Amino acid sequence: MPTPPIEDLEDQILAILQKNRPGGKGVRGCNNHLDVYDHIFHHELIAPLLKKAHEEGLIGPIDDKGHDTEFKTAWNRVIKGEGHTWDCRSVGDIFVNACIRDVPDVFTKIFSEQYDEIDQAILSNLPRFLTGEVSRPISGWSTSSWVDGSHVYLRLEGLQAYPCGADGGELKDPEFFQPSFNVSAFPKYALDQPAVLQAVMSFHGNGINYDEGQKAWQAWHDAADKAEILKRGYFDSMLGMVTRNILSAHEIGVSFQSLRQDESVSYEITPEGVQIFLGRVDGLETISDEGQLMIAKEKTWVEILTDGGFTDAGARDYLQRLSKTGSSFRAPVPAGSKMRLMLDPETLYAEHMADHDMIYDLPRDQELVICAAGTFDMPEMTSHRQRRAAENVPEEKAAEVAP
Repeated sequence: MPTPPIEDLEDQILAILQKNRPGGKGVRGCNNHLDVYDHIFHHELIAPLLKKAHEEGLIGPIDDKGHDTEFKTAWNRVIKGEGHTWDCRSVGDIFVNACIRDVPDVFTKIFSEQYDEIDQAILSNLPRFLTGEVSRPISGWSTSSWVDGSHVYLRLEGLQAYPCGADGGELKDPEFFQPSFNVSAFPKYALDQPAVLQAVMSFHGNGINYDEGQKAWQAWHDAADKAEILKRGYFDSMLGMVTRNILSAHEIGVSFQSLRQDESVSYEITPEGVQIFLGRVDGLETISDEGQLMIAKEKTWVEILTDGGFTDAGARDYLQRLSKTGSSFRAPVPAGSKMRLMLDPETLYAEHMADHDMIYDLPRDQELVICAAGTFDMPEMTSHRQRRAAENVPEEKAAEVAP
């Protein structure tokens, strides 16, 4: 595939390095000078090269088999000239970091601003990457699979990137998971006796003293932290978020469903149990707050709160008052009930909605169940991708999230 002459690339790279010495003018959002290089090389060299090659029909969009890496999303924008400022963190970063991976003690040199060896590595290697002379696969944070957290690698042929395996061979399909789970199989969710479930989206609200709400939040946080469900890595992939939800339900008896910030949920309580739906559904009661939904038996919440310093009576009184704030509700469920949770993060994040809209005025025939508990037959819960496939809609990650 035709690429610019190495000599021309070397001249451009040298000019960029000479113009952007460490200690010079910074770039907003860059934490160190290597970040500045990511930004400058992306916007002044890499993105224009890719756009020109695409216009000439030399390169095209990439498909990463549904892994939905940040690199794929950014690449497919950049080649069309529709890139965002922050795409340097997904595209430029891959190339710059691939150039310096063999620099000894590179992190010490970055943070002490000793850039001579780093500059030389970029000058020597970047033209080779941009002309396809380097055969080894490259990878970075932006090629991490959104689905299962595995690393996708890139093979370069000229300016065209091809997602591949670590050995440069065929990329494997992502590992998917079941979109729902019956948590009533867990001891802390056993519903062989009548129980009260309490759904919580915030520990604060009207009628709740700030210190009291903060004390309740801290009690939950301590329990979650002890069970190791708040580790940062869980948020990096769908599989990580599914694992966190199941682990939370199993270890502390509290489900943990992440929604869009400020999203609501609606609920319907009947003598047979309760169903919870994503967004505001016509004719149903709703709660909303901080983009997370936690559901546990009242008994479990009381145990967590008393471990956090509440008295038994104080915990029960707090939960009663919290259920009247608009960010929590209580629902009795009969003995012999089952309980099923929606696990699929793309459903919970409402990936089918454009531009991060909230879900309002949803007709009953379009409702999406995200939790059900009762003696009725558990509803089927399908993933966002299963529903799109049934509609013959090409799979694409709907949200493009700025840093």
